[in-house]
Amino acid sequence: MSLFESVVDRVRKNLSARCQVEPGTAVFVACSGGADSVALAYALSKASPDCKLVGVGFIDHGLRDVSLERKAAQACALRLSVEFTERRVDLPQAGNVQQEARDARYAALESMAPEGACIATGHTLTDQAETVLQRLIRGTGMRGLQGIHHRRGRWIRPLLDVSREETRALGFDFVDDPTNVTSKYSRNRLREQVLPLLLKENPRAEAAIATTANQAQAELELVDIIVSLLGDDLELSGLPTAWVHTITRWKYQDKYPELPPPRTRAISNLIDHLQAGEASRTFSIGHGLRAKADAGRLSFSTDDDSRRSVVLHGPGAYGLKNEVIKVHEGGYKPQVDEIESASVVFYDAADIVWPLTIRPLQSSDYIVPIGSDTELSARDAIRASGFSWNSKRRKNVLIDGLGRVLWVGGMGRTSIAAPTEHTVRCVVVTFPNASDLLI
Repeated sequence: MSLFESVVDRVRKNLSARCQVEPGTAVFVACSGGADSVALAYALSKASPDCKLVGVGFIDHGLRDVSLERKAAQACALRLSVEFTERRVDLPQAGNVQQEARDARYAALESMAPEGACIATGHTLTDQAETVLQRLIRGTGMRGLQGIHHRRGRWIRPLLDVSREETRALGFDFVDDPTNVTSKYSRNRLREQVLPLLLKENPRAEAAIATTANQAQAELELVDIIVSLLGDDLELSGLPTAWVHTITRWKYQDKYPELPPPRTRAISNLIDHLQAGEASRTFSIGHGLRAKADAGRLSFSTDDDSRRSVVLHGPGAYGLKNEVIKVHEGGYKPQVDEIESASVVFYDAADIVWPLTIRPLQSSDYIVPIGSDTELSARDAIRASGFSWNSKRRKNVLIDGLGRVLWVGGMGRTSIAAPTEHTVRCVVVTFPNASDLLI
C-alpha cells in the first residue's frame, strides 16, 4: 500500500468512526495552500462514497501577502475539479491577533460552505501533539488533555491520525506559511525545539500524545454522563473539597462550554459555601454570570448587575454604561433601511412580550437569524452572520419576556417579531453606538 493509499484509508475510517459523517455527505475543505490542507483535499477526493468533496475555501486575513498560498489552494481545487472560493476578512488592530484571526476565519468559512456541508480542516497528528503539549505547559485539567476533537458541530478533522511529516511526503504542490517558522509564537517554539527532543526519546511520541488525548476524550464523555445523571439538585455539603471543586467546575463547563473559566477567588468562596451547606448566597463569577449556593445545592444564572443589564418595562429612556437606550411604542411605519439598521430595531407590538431586557449574550442563548427558520446557538448564529465570536468581549442582546433573543449588538434584529406591512403599532428600540455596545 502506498503512503497516499494509507492516508486515504485512515481518512475514510475517521470520517465514519470519529467524525461521524454519513456516507455521501458534502464536505467543504478549508485550505490554506499548505501541505496539510492540500493533502486533506486530495484524500477526501478519493474517499467517495464516504463523502463528497464539494469545494475548497481560502481565507486572506489581510496581515501579509498570501498570493502564493492562494495560488496553491486554487491549483488544488482546479486539479480536483471542485469550486474554489476565497474571502478577505478584516481584523481589529488591537487584542489577541491570533484569536481574532481564528474567529474571523471560522466565521467566514461558515458562511462560505454550502448549507448542510461539513467543513474539514487539515489538523494533523502533529497538531494534536503540539496542542496537548501547549496546554500542559500552561497548566490544564482533563478537558485540556482532550486536545483537538475529530468533530465539533459541522467541523471535522479527518487527518488527526496522519502526521505532518506524512502530508509533506505525499508530494503535492503546496506553499508554507512563513509565520510557521517565527519564534514569536509558543506553538512554533514547541514545534522547532521541544517536539524534536521528544521524538528522539520516542519516535512515536506524537502518536503517544494523541493516544492520551483520545483516551481523555473517551473518559470525559463517561464522566459527563455520570455528572448529568447526578442531576441539578445534587447536595454537595459535607463532600471532600476536591469533589465539590470538580463537580462545580464540571457543571459550569457543561452549561457554558464557550466561556473562559470563572473567577478563581469567587469559585473558591463558592466551593467553601457549598461544602459547608450554609444558607442561600450568590456569587458573581465573571462573564455576566452568578452562581448560587443554597444549602449545598448549586445553580447558575445571569448576573443582573445594573452595570451590565437593564430591564425595559415599557416606553421611555433607560441608561446602560453611560449610554441612553430609547423605547417608543406607536403607529410609526418604519422604512426598509431602518428595519435593517443595527442601531434602530422595530417590532410588531402585538408580538412583543414585556418586559424587554438587555443583558450580556450567553453561549446558552439561541437565535433565529433573519431569513432562517432554524434556531442556532449564539456562537453558530454569529459565525453564520460573518461576525467574530470573542467570549472575552461578548455583545449584548435584547430579549423579551419569553426569553426570545430579538437583537444582538452589532448584528441587528433577528427574525423574531419582525414588523410587516399590516403592523398597526410598532415597538421601536434605539441603541447608541450599537456595534460597540459590548460588556
